[in-house]
Parts: sequence; C-alpha cells; structure tokens
Amino acid sequence: MRRTLISRLSLVTLGAFLAASGAKAQTTQMELEVGYRWANVTGNEDMYRSQINERSGFLIRSFTLSTNDPNGATGGFLDRFRVDVTDLGFGVAPAGAARIDMGKTGVYRLTLGYRETNQYSALPGFANPLLAQGVIPGQHTIDRTRKMFDANLELLPGKMITPIVGYSWNQNKGPGQTTYFLGQDEFRMNQDLKETEQEVRVGLGFNFGQVVYGQVLQGWRQFKGTDTTSLVPGAGAGNNAGPVLDQTVVSATSMNQTGITNVNTPFTNVNVTAAISKRFKITGSYIQFNATQDGMSGESDAGSFTSFKLDRFFSGLSQSVSANAGNKTWQGAGRAELGIVEGVDLFGGFQREHRVQSGTSLIDTIYLQSLTFGGMDKKDLEVLLNTQNSLDRTSDVWNTGVSVRSVGPLAFRGEYRETSDHTLMTPDLSEIVVGSTGGQGGPVDRMVRTIDGNVTFSMSGFMAMVAYRRDSASAPVFRTDFIDRDRYRGRVGYGTPGNEIRVGFQVEETNQSNDYTATAFSAKNRQYTGDLEIAPVPELRLRGSLSQFQTNSTVIYRIPQNLTLDNSLNVEKGDAYEGGLSLNLAPITFDMALGRFENRGTNAFNIERYRMNLGWDIVKTAGIVAEWARDKYREATPSLGDFDATRFGLYFRWRP
Repeated sequence: MRRTLISRLSLVTLGAFLAASGAKAQTTQMELEVGYRWANVTGNEDMYRSQINERSGFLIRSFTLSTNDPNGATGGFLDRFRVDVTDLGFGVAPAGAARIDMGKTGVYRLTLGYRETNQYSALPGFANPLLAQGVIPGQHTIDRTRKMFDANLELLPGKMITPIVGYSWNQNKGPGQTTYFLGQDEFRMNQDLKETEQEVRVGLGFNFGQVVYGQVLQGWRQFKGTDTTSLVPGAGAGNNAGPVLDQTVVSATSMNQTGITNVNTPFTNVNVTAAISKRFKITGSYIQFNATQDGMSGESDAGSFTSFKLDRFFSGLSQSVSANAGNKTWQGAGRAELGIVEGVDLFGGFQREHRVQSGTSLIDTIYLQSLTFGGMDKKDLEVLLNTQNSLDRTSDVWNTGVSVRSVGPLAFRGEYRETSDHTLMTPDLSEIVVGSTGGQGGPVDRMVRTIDGNVTFSMSGFMAMVAYRRDSASAPVFRTDFIDRDRYRGRVGYGTPGNEIRVGFQVEETNQSNDYTATAFSAKNRQYTGDLEIAPVPELRLRGSLSQFQTNSTVIYRIPQNLTLDNSLNVEKGDAYEGGLSLNLAPITFDMALGRFENRGTNAFNIERYRMNLGWDIVKTAGIVAEWARDKYREATPSLGDFDATRFGLYFRWRP
C-alpha cells in the first residue's frame, strides 16, 4: 500500500507539473534532496529503535515543487501548484509526509496529504518480570506502521457558497508481543493487529461579505479492527515456574485468541461567526456524533491451569464474547468578543457538552475437564456473564476575560473560567468489588475554578513576561485528579536589532495536590532554561542552552495481589546541555550540534548526542550534503538498554 500511495502522489505531481510547465506567465521553483543513509548500532538495538528508529536505506530528505501563474494567463485547469515531501523512505525514517496543494483561483482548491509513522517499542525494563535474569527485550513490544491519506476538495473557494468534499484513510498494523493471565500464571503471546479507519465528509462553507461566515460539515466514519494473539513457541511454562497448591505446575500447550471490532460514527460540525459591528463579534459552534460499536472475540486454550475463583483445576478453556457499545455526544459553544478601544478587548463564552455512553457484553466461558482441588467431580463447567454499564456526563464551561494587546510597552491578558462536571455512572452488579469504599456508581460532581493571567513588557530589544494560573477543584473523580494546582512561568530576554546577540532565561513550576486520605496525591514539577546565541560575524552563529528539571510525585495505591495500601514515590532530576554552531561560507555550509541529557532519580539514565552537517554547492543548481550523527545511551544498573548508534548520510541536492 505504501508504494501504491507514493506512486499515486508521484503521478499527480508529474501530471500537474507537466500541465503547469506549458504556462507562459508562470514561475516554477524546485528543490530536491535525496540520497542514502547508513546506520550502525552496537548494544541494545531494540532500545535504539524504541527511541530513534532511523535505519539504513534510500531516503527522500526533502522535495519541493511549486508553480504560480497569478494572472491566469494559461487559461488551463490550474494557476498554482505545490508539492512538499519530507523524510519519505521505505521504513528508513520514523516519520515522513507528502502534501500536494493545487487549484485555480475562484474555481477550486484540492489538497492531498500522506503521512507515515513507524512506531517501535521493546523497552527491556517495562513489564518484564524476568529482567533480573537478563531476559530482554521486554514482554510487551510493538512494531507498528501507521499510514494516513487525506483528500479535500473545495469548489468556488472565496465565493459566497463553497461546497466541500473530503475523504480520509488511516491504517495501523503490525506485530507485537503481550502477556495474558490465565490459570494463576502469565504467558507470553504473539500479537498481530490491523486497524483501518475511513471517513467521508461533505459540507458547505459560506461567507457573506465577512459579516457572517462559517462552515457546515456532515461526515461518516467507519473503523474496523482485528487483533489476534497466540502463545509464543516455547513459552508454555509461563512466567511463574513454581507449583500451585504444592501439586500442580501451571502450563499451556496452546493459546489462541481473536477479537474483531466494528465502529460506525456519523458526525456533524457547524461553525458560524457573525461580525455584528467593527468591534463586536460572536461565534457559535455545534458538534455531534453518535458512535455505535459491535465486537466479538473468541478464545481457545489448552494445558494445565488453576482457578481460585472456581476452586478447581481445569485442562482447557473455550470462551466467546459478544459485546456492543454506544457513545452519543453533542457539544454546543458560543463566544463573544467586544473591542472597547483599539488594542483592548473583552471576551467571554459558554460551552456545554453532554455524553451518554453505554455498553453490554455476553461472556460465555467453558472450563474443560475441571476438577475440584480434592481431585473429584470431573466435568466441563460453563459460566455465563451478562453485563450492562452506562455513563451519563454533562460538562459546562464558561469564561470571561480581558486582552490588552498594547499599552505602551505593556501587554496583559486575564481570564476567569469555571468548569462544572456532573457524571452519573451505572456499573453492572457483577463488577462491584465487595468491601470497596466510596462506592463504584452513582452521581459524581466536580467543579474546577481557574484564574489565568500574564503580563508582558517589551522595549528596545528587552522582553519580560510573567504568567500565573491557579486551578481549584471541589472534588476528585480519578485518583490522580488535583484539588489544587498552581503554575508559575516567567521569562526574560534581550536581542540586539540585528540579532547579533540573543539571550534568554525561563523558569516554570507546577504544583498539584489531592489531600484525600485514600489518595494523598501530590506532584511538583520545576524547570529552568537559559539560552544564548551570538553572531560575531554574519557568516558564523554560535548557540548554547542549559536547562534543569525536577519532578516529584507521590500517591497511595492498592497492591493488586493482596489489596493492601502502599505509597508510590517517583523522583526525577535532570540536566540538559546543548550547543552548536552554523557556518556559511558559500558555496560551503557547515552546521554542528551536540547535547547531553542526564536524569537522576527513579529511572536514571543519560544520553549524549552529536550532529554534523556539511553542504557543498558544486555548481549553482546542484550540490551534495553529508550528514553524521551519533547517539550514546546509558542506564543505571541494570544497564540492559545501553546502545551506541552512528548514522552517516550522503545526499544529492538539486535546485534548477
């Protein structure tokens, strides 16, 4: 599919370029940088791919082609065309994109976009119970490729009425590994995932002389997903090698699961702005969607297992699940802006969102050849579970504030906002945890009041800014919800008129807490950053920065094995140093950057990064670019994730 999409984009580009090349009154610009990159990794390649994931191969670093015929002298089907490509390669870059924008003034505008991301994660220390034994990578890994294509057509752009048609396609697929708990043990599973989402939309844009303008859009979104898992060959012993009840070793000979999900979502978006006068403007919006989901899954397991819930041993399990869910949401909002005098505006607005979620599932589980712990009563045992849940939530947000863009060297913005949530949760009785405190259903209300403001002073190259935000909530809904949260931010800077010298310093701190006895949540995040740029001569620019951050958080949690309470403490403290230089001695350019990041605390590690880029325009329209990069990653004990990675790229640059 990747080659097909790129081929289609190439054909569109070529066709449009050939059509535009016949124009007499147009200008055409083009720039291409293409070549090959070599990558060499020593150490943990899985950790390298999880962090950077730049690999060897052919790569289109950048490509830009634009034509412009502002006078419409060609009389053809377009008077402007542009294509942009960045980092497109066949699995070489972690992310790449291509975009085409073409049209004819007053007739149509067509935009086409393609994006691709490669996500890889195999962190050796994440959810890996065998880490102490040196078993890597971790037991939860993914290797997924996401591809996204988008097309949007506007007819009669800029006119009173503009019809709009659009289509989007999004696919995420690839292998992975996960774990599955069954029979008092946990087993490693191979996973294969494929998810595809398509969206069709039609609508109208309208503009009545900049007095009333906006857009109405109706769309239909469809999602289909398939997830299959199976026991990793040789992993039948599970993660727990010990016996259960001193007589039986849990083991699996086969485990297979398949899940299928289908979601259909019609949606409506409406945005309208009315300029009542030169100084008064109101904006309204309405969003609605109604998602319906159907899912089914099947499972077949064989081996020797234990169930404390049933007080039995069993030799296999067969399970089928049929489920459906719904999510009906609408959101309406209004906003008004009033200009008091030039540069001083009052604003305010109100938004309401109402969401109703519900779901039912029927789970049919058959335990094969089950025995009591005493070895008696051998039989197959079927358990049926029919659950139904619902959530009804209404959220209201209103705000008011003032914006002062310029009073001499001063600028100011202040806002007050209230967010009110009312949630009614109705869980199924089969999901209630006996003995839990606080209840698991019923109404929950939460009110958050926010004060947010900032002041900026600018004069003769000097700038200073101070910002403060305070959030105060009436009650938490989730365990890590704040009751009080304060954020402070300040920055000072200075720059000479020609930017020969630029210096700045910034500090930011956020404190949040929840003093409920069962939670005792608190967190603090503080960061300092200083940066400096100097250009002693026009051809040379030096830059450097230093930053430090510190994060502390603590929260009470319940240990899953015995449901007793314990305290989770996370402490991180890091320093980052960066520096570089840029040198322009035409036809040669040189850029160098280096950096070091060190984190001390719960997850201690350090990263060193070096970059160099050398460009040489051999002739006016063509040249070469050489690029070198090195990354060094080190963890505290155990150091199973350490790696050293070096990349070298050689690219051809063409600017006809």
